[in-house]
Amino acid sequence: MLGDILEATFTPLTFDLAMFTGLRWDLIYRRDQRFSLICTRPSNPVFIKAASSTGPERSYIPSYGGLLLLGGHWEGRFLRDHIRLGATFVNMHRFNSLVRQEDFWHGVVPPKMVPDTVIVYFSDDSPEDGVGGAAVFDVQPRVEIELGGGHRKIITDIEPVVIPRNGAKWVGAHWEANGDAVVEYHFPMPQNAVDVEFSVLVGNDYRIKVGQAHEYVEPGGKSVINRTLGYVVKRAEGNVRDLSNRKRVTFHYGIPTAMNFYGFNFDIHLIGFKLRGEVAWNRNYFRYPISAHTGAISIMKDIAYYILGEKQFGKFNIGGEFFSIGPKYSSYNPYTLGFYFNKPDGPVCSGYPIRDPLTMRPPKDNTLRYAFVDDNDDNDRFPDQGSGDSPQRGQGKQSLEAGVYPGLDKDQDGVPDNNRNNNHIPDYLEPFLKYDSDPDDFYWGDDVNNNGVVDAFEDDLLPDYPYYKDERGVHSFLTFTPWQNLDLTYGYYDVHQVAGGRINQVSYLKVDYYREFPGKGEIELHHQTKRVKDDIKNFTYRYQVIPKPGSKAYESVPVEDELLMRNSWVNRGLLRVNLSLVQNFNISNTFRYELNKQLATQFRDGTSQPDGRVDFWGIASKIDYKYRYKKLTLMPKFKYLYFKKDRSNWAGSYAEYINWYPIFRTDYKFTERTLFQLGVQGFPFFKERFKDQVSPENNFYSTTYVFELVNHSISWGYKLVTSIGYQYTTVDYDDPQVKDTDFSKVFIRMVVGEEIIGSAQ
Repeated sequence: MLGDILEATFTPLTFDLAMFTGLRWDLIYRRDQRFSLICTRPSNPVFIKAASSTGPERSYIPSYGGLLLLGGHWEGRFLRDHIRLGATFVNMHRFNSLVRQEDFWHGVVPPKMVPDTVIVYFSDDSPEDGVGGAAVFDVQPRVEIELGGGHRKIITDIEPVVIPRNGAKWVGAHWEANGDAVVEYHFPMPQNAVDVEFSVLVGNDYRIKVGQAHEYVEPGGKSVINRTLGYVVKRAEGNVRDLSNRKRVTFHYGIPTAMNFYGFNFDIHLIGFKLRGEVAWNRNYFRYPISAHTGAISIMKDIAYYILGEKQFGKFNIGGEFFSIGPKYSSYNPYTLGFYFNKPDGPVCSGYPIRDPLTMRPPKDNTLRYAFVDDNDDNDRFPDQGSGDSPQRGQGKQSLEAGVYPGLDKDQDGVPDNNRNNNHIPDYLEPFLKYDSDPDDFYWGDDVNNNGVVDAFEDDLLPDYPYYKDERGVHSFLTFTPWQNLDLTYGYYDVHQVAGGRINQVSYLKVDYYREFPGKGEIELHHQTKRVKDDIKNFTYRYQVIPKPGSKAYESVPVEDELLMRNSWVNRGLLRVNLSLVQNFNISNTFRYELNKQLATQFRDGTSQPDGRVDFWGIASKIDYKYRYKKLTLMPKFKYLYFKKDRSNWAGSYAEYINWYPIFRTDYKFTERTLFQLGVQGFPFFKERFKDQVSPENNFYSTTYVFELVNHSISWGYKLVTSIGYQYTTVDYDDPQVKDTDFSKVFIRMVVGEEIIGSAQ
């Protein structure tokens, strides 16, 4: 196959793209042997526009170099599919078609990049704490130069220019860079250098990055000085502050020229045991940029692996996993932060720009980014940073594919389940639609990283590895099922950052119960008690309504992990009871809670936490009845919602409100394809009520009327839904200082390919 929207998946650690552009070849041999080969050119194709102020307008020059990606995966099935084994290889390297000695494994350097200066940057590996950053005592270069005739010479007497930035200072006998401070060592380089190595005496929580500055002559003859972004070569293990890790580290300088991945995976089901896992090796090659292939080669390598096992013993199920993804394991361009870090501002998938964690805009640099593993948290056809998954859903951005909604599109129709009419307001804030939608805090599921967001609904900017990068850990659990539908689970996981030095340790007890009573209803109960020590930050993105001049936008905004469970006892759970004792008469009650008891602690980074509480309580109760008579359907409804968040360090609740409202809806079918809908939310004698216990000026009574005519038809093989309607809403505030509002709107909406949902748009 040759195309630009191909799904290409080898394994979770090596290669997994939703929109692969290139050539893919698959072979199945004797049903139990499968082979896949891929090939693509991630870089710009044959021609590039000439950046010339003197040349002819719209002139182009040929591009003889770029990136080439090749990969393959084998899978064998044995013992009637009880054993599956696989092997993977992926290579991406720089090439230059004008160079005779092409190097598939190590790649070649691009032309015109001989460095005038090599820069070594020292900074704090944990800048958020502002202390114990890099302590730099000595930096010694070792430069090998070419003399001609096959002779070479080593020089070490190159004097650097030291530039302290952002508050870096000289303390005693060393430079110190805390927080955002940076110390730069600028080393002038001979033009005949072929290898550069540095020996550095450094201590505390250091981060070392290297880059270069070089003169570049553009196609039009204009000379400019380019400075590369730089990439991280060394990080301190842990967060040391007392210089106990003072040591000499060495590293070479080069620019990235190739990446190689080797992997092995297995999935075994034998005699009741379930065992699956993967191990992958990553090698990143660098060359000193003196010429296409004569510069010295250096390597940065790491390993990633995971193994999961499970076994059933009667009513007991025992299982566990252990895993590690090294900090240098990466399928990213080394010039991006995600190369060495588990960062929210890491690189992009499939060549698309990333979302900046603060501005949501693409980065301003022109560095090519290409990932082998997508960030595709919502598991749709578009990577989360792709052009089809825009992070904004405001007015004028109504693409059904836009947005990243992990766990919120169960029917995979491209429209989030909490914004079914695909507009700029979530359903739980809209008349009529809010009856079937609750705020995000009511969602239930595991929260393994303890950041307050259910894992299944979490949107980050990281590749979809099965575990976080720069983390190593174990997880074990024992589940007891005393009777059908009831599971009791005890588990423990212990996770440590390899370079970051932070931890996530949790012991937990879970109770899960679900039972359906045919024709009567269902009950669902979940409770988890866990002891947590977690100081690893896990950023997420959540969709919120953002007021903007003249409009609103339902945007994905960054949410910082406040580390509310650094040392806590947490009780969390959900109770949902649905009853249908009478035909067409439904009662639903949902109770959701998160209770976080924080323990007084003095942490190792110098910060402290007093005794405190961070709690959430939520209740959603609703009742509805549906009566049908010929073409007429009557639907009275009522819903009550209570929402409360407490923090002990706040003077009272910082979020608490009550919202209740009656609804009466009427549907009348004129024809099989034409439907008239009338809806009232809040009656003149029984209005919708919103009561804010924290900000009383927000209290109001409201009434909404909607009339709508809906037509279903078929046009050119597509289902076409057209709706025309009118909505009128009045809002009466309790506070006489707040102006009452009433507004109306006429709407016309056409949907092709899917049926419209709801009555209010």
